[in-house]
Amino acid sequence: DDETWLSRGLAKGGLAELLARSGGKAAADRFEEALKDYDQALKLNPDRPETWMRRGLTKRKLAGTKRDPAPLCRDAIDDISEALARGPWMAGAWEARGSVRISLGRCVMSSRGDAAAIFRDAVSDLDEAIQRAPGREPLWRERGVAKDFWGVCLAQRGKESWQQLDGALADFNQAAELNPRDADTFWYRGNNRFNRGIYRENQGQNASAEFRAALADYDRMESLEPKLAEQVKGQR
Repeated sequence: DDETWLSRGLAKGGLAELLARSGGKAAADRFEEALKDYDQALKLNPDRPETWMRRGLTKRKLAGTKRDPAPLCRDAIDDISEALARGPWMAGAWEARGSVRISLGRCVMSSRGDAAAIFRDAVSDLDEAIQRAPGREPLWRERGVAKDFWGVCLAQRGKESWQQLDGALADFNQAAELNPRDADTFWYRGNNRFNRGIYRENQGQNASAEFRAALADYDRMESLEPKLAEQVKGQR
């Protein structure tokens, strides 16, 4: 039955995630195998929202192994949309689609495309997720990330972006209040404050306070998670 194929897909996806930590082709192969199991489960029962969401999430993870992840991200969004059409009450599906849209938006930005609408849609998805689970700190952080990128996209095209940048800061503040020991929140809030500083400078304003606040957040992130700080420094 479809339950068996769904369980097989979940098991293979879990193994693929473990293999992905060490890199290599093995993880991608396992993700591909999991997708085949989800395909079979959907043939037997196309009305089960969890299967659509799991297949979408697996496509998103498989996308991370590809040189161009955008096509699989778009496929993942389509699958999660099918899940939501069948189960709009699923807070996890709203969160998942918002998260994949952020990944897609970043892909589009890296190729110098206009991703503003993608990030706007991610914010809408995360609005729905927060309405269903307002106490979940990662949702506030994720929505802050989407708003921050949305604001950067608008600013790059000479459009007003304070609403998005201010909204991102408010979301990061809420995430920090819910979990003051989450290093990722301070990293992303630092990025937001840095972006706000750049935007102020481009408008001819004094941005020193924004940059000082960004440095304070980066210092806080480093104190909470030194290993993460080293990874970030290696990427910058």
